[in-house]
Amino acid sequence: MNITEIKGIGPKYANKLKRAGIKTVYDLREMSAKKVAKITGIGEQMLVKWKDEAMKMHLLTDIKGIGDASRKKLEKIGISTIEELANANKKIASKAGISEKRFKEWVKEAKKMVMAPKEKRAVVAEDIGPKNAFITIKGKRAEVKIKEKLHENIPVYRGNIVDSMKESRIAVNIDSSGNVKLWFDGKWYENVPFTEETLWGKIKRIFGG
Repeated sequence: MNITEIKGIGPKYANKLKRAGIKTVYDLREMSAKKVAKITGIGEQMLVKWKDEAMKMHLLTDIKGIGDASRKKLEKIGISTIEELANANKKIASKAGISEKRFKEWVKEAKKMVMAPKEKRAVVAEDIGPKNAFITIKGKRAEVKIKEKLHENIPVYRGNIVDSMKESRIAVNIDSSGNVKLWFDGKWYENVPFTEETLWGKIKRIFGG
């Protein structure tokens, strides 16, 4: 989704954000407000506000099973919003190289999200624990599964905790002792089980083996 979908971002601000590599709402979700403020000259407070708005929006990657790769496939066949996916015909799945069964499940989830009140979409942070969450660390990024919902491309920070980590809705921290913490919706969690990708797994991922 284009960043101009966010209230307050017109062509002028959109051009400034593009200089920092921020072209879509997805980019807004992952950006560091401090870094972008330095590059664009846009106030950090305003950037944080836009990032918060991006987090509240219904996006394709909010649906379980849709990562960046699947999102791009959907966008190629003209589906870039939850609303478009909710009204899509399952027969077009083959055009994106997606199985009809999986596509049908995504359409079903999209319809639920379109109909559900926004405040009920978020996972209740207090309920996160060993029984319903898991972290898979892949170098500088991670996959975080919370209540059967998979969050992909999550930033992994190593070392001491700094304020910039908290600018993302979700982040993973690995301290100097190897302890792993999960940052989610304004709170740190230390009791989430995790696994770290092996060297062989990294090679397979990079070279597509």
